[in-house]
Amino acid sequence: MTSGQQGFTLIEVVVAAVILMIVAVSSFSAFTNSSRVVRTSEALSGVTSIERVAQSYLRNLDFGILSNATESTVATGIKAQLTAADWSRLGATGSVTVTRLTVEERLVTVELSVGYGASGVATSSLRIARRGVNP
Repeated sequence: MTSGQQGFTLIEVVVAAVILMIVAVSSFSAFTNSSRVVRTSEALSGVTSIERVAQSYLRNLDFGILSNATESTVATGIKAQLTAADWSRLGATGSVTVTRLTVEERLVTVELSVGYGASGVATSSLRIARRGVNP
């Protein structure tokens, strides 16, 4: 710049704009990743809560009823035990499905498919030992 003039040269403005864009893109990327991590964490918390409900339901269910149950009836029983907080963690489009139910001697295996919002589906396999129960 010549003496007496004030302001920035075109090169200074372009360099400042490029630096600002790099900072903005980095910040946006970090925000997007953290949002994804939070959504995944909330979904996993919901799945864990549903697993606890399913375990409690299956442990308290009479073995005679359980040995004659179907995937559909077990899923209905689990859903009936869920609280409003459990459903809110899953979101408006959340779902709970029992994809497999195996009852052997004193071992119950239940595979749950838990859909949480528009984010995706988590699959969980629960193995519950039923001690002291005669099938």
